[in-house]
Amino acid sequence: MENRGISFGYGFLSQESSFDVQFSLIEYDGSHSYFRAYLVGLLNTILVSAIGIIFATIIGVVVGIARLSNNYLIKRSAAVYVEFFRNIPLLLQIFFWYFAALRALPLPEDAEPILGVFFLTIKGFFIPAFIWNNLDVFLYSIIAAIITIFFVKNYARKKQENDGTQTPVLLISIALLVIFPLISFLVGGVSLKIGLPEIKQLSQTSYTFEGGIGLPPELIAISSGGRPIPPSNVYEVCDSCLISGNPIFKLTPPTKKLINGKITNSAIDINNTGVCVPSFSCFFLA
Repeated sequence: MENRGISFGYGFLSQESSFDVQFSLIEYDGSHSYFRAYLVGLLNTILVSAIGIIFATIIGVVVGIARLSNNYLIKRSAAVYVEFFRNIPLLLQIFFWYFAALRALPLPEDAEPILGVFFLTIKGFFIPAFIWNNLDVFLYSIIAAIITIFFVKNYARKKQENDGTQTPVLLISIALLVIFPLISFLVGGVSLKIGLPEIKQLSQTSYTFEGGIGLPPELIAISSGGRPIPPSNVYEVCDSCLISGNPIFKLTPPTKKLINGKITNSAIDINNTGVCVPSFSCFFLA
């Protein structure tokens, strides 16, 4: 490295990157530093992971519960879904969504609006954007409301311990979460506008959308097919949690059994779904 004049260390992070990134959650161009480019990549990774966790959790829980169903069609359909997608490499799923599914979408000038404001084209998914004025004031009002709710909750607990009087904490909390942001709009100068995507002609044959938020095809492909947390794996966590947390599943047929003096069906007890939270947290962090 010394013979080639290459210095060892992290000083290069402050140098100009000289390359662009197609999609960024923060302002970035080639004139920014390598550290800025690294931050852009980190935020994009967090975004993809967050999208994957949300959709994988929803689909995984639904499939997991479906596999415990007594209905043969629902149970077998969930099993087919799991076995099919779990045996397909994520890279192949990304290729399918990017080079097959998304490439079949129309060009921006031929795209039909979805609900009048959404546009799904070969160049990406374009959605309305929220344009805030004095967003920091609005966030401060939310923080102030949360702090106030904390004190109200402690006061209500102490009051109930002392004289047994119950305070409607939930209604007060909802009112505070509405009143504080409303005050920020009326007094703090906070305003909100919605920017809609509009078609723009770049050249004689090239069109795109400006305004709103544009999600590139690469992000859609990774979020759809190459999720870091596949739903076919989440369902196993859901099944194991529900079965271990619900003693009903440990019973043998017939489906109706006497438990604590009551006849209970072999169905999922929604109160036991809380045992999934720690397991899901460990699974996602791993």
